[in-house]
Amino acid sequence: MDKNSVSHISSYSISVFAVGLFFGVILDIVFPIRFVSEPMNQTLGLIIVVLATGLIYSAEKYGEKYSMDRKAGNVCHIDDMRRGPYKYTRNPKYLGLGLLLIGLGVILNATFIMITSVISALVVHFYFLKKEEALLEERHGDLYREYKSKVRKWL
Repeated sequence: MDKNSVSHISSYSISVFAVGLFFGVILDIVFPIRFVSEPMNQTLGLIIVVLATGLIYSAEKYGEKYSMDRKAGNVCHIDDMRRGPYKYTRNPKYLGLGLLLIGLGVILNATFIMITSVISALVVHFYFLKKEEALLEERHGDLYREYKSKVRKWL
């Protein structure tokens, strides 16, 4: 895998969330701080997890379709990039992953899992997304710049 590919950077971004989850679990074991009332946390957390899972699935589905169209040699337009969740956020997979981990933290009433999920999202935002978006601009040129101007990074 090319170290300067979007897939390579994406794999590191996902690893950041995994490391954040690991440290969140350890911190929650050592310092158990609870903030959500017990009957509410499982229902609320489950709703967040289900929505996040749907977002990730939808992002995969539409991202794969766009990639297949490009590989088939089809000319892509801005509307091709703005389908499904990509119409609202340029990073639905990362948004979904962050929400999934926050939902898990809510279900488990684990404060540090929620905190490390937010920290992980900030690391991805300020470090990896800059590199990823530069590569996408290089690969897609004006098409990606137009997409960037019309769709927010997160929400």
